[in-house]
Amino acid sequence: MNTTYQTLIVKFSEPITALDGIFDEAQAWGTNTLKGWIDDYESTRFTATDSHTAVITSMTGSRDFIDMGNGLRMSLARNKTSANRLDIIYDAGADLYNMRFYRRTFSKKTFESRTKDIAIHEGIYFDMLEEMFTMVTGLYTRF
Repeated sequence: MNTTYQTLIVKFSEPITALDGIFDEAQAWGTNTLKGWIDDYESTRFTATDSHTAVITSMTGSRDFIDMGNGLRMSLARNKTSANRLDIIYDAGADLYNMRFYRRTFSKKTFESRTKDIAIHEGIYFDMLEEMFTMVTGLYTRF
């Protein structure tokens, strides 16, 4: 099996220990820390490098991760749709996420870039992100 791990370096605006407070109901979350929650995903690991920064490695085949301030952009591995990009945007006011799966192409002949939306899902709870990702792409984030 040829496995490629992707790495994402995340700089949080709050200390990681403060974010651990989100997991105040450990029985409901299955953990009491951000690290525990991320490490619970098969083939994904969270390693804090200082109080605000962590390295997250994962095996989805996604790459080219870009921090958009309020979200994340990534290139997708070949999947069941023609989507080759994904934007996940956090709506802090609603405490929900929006996911935009799209195909971006570039013509080397005309130097034109084209974008075609494949699927747009709005108002997604954080615990539904993985399910939505798999439903649209057919890719799994865990075994």
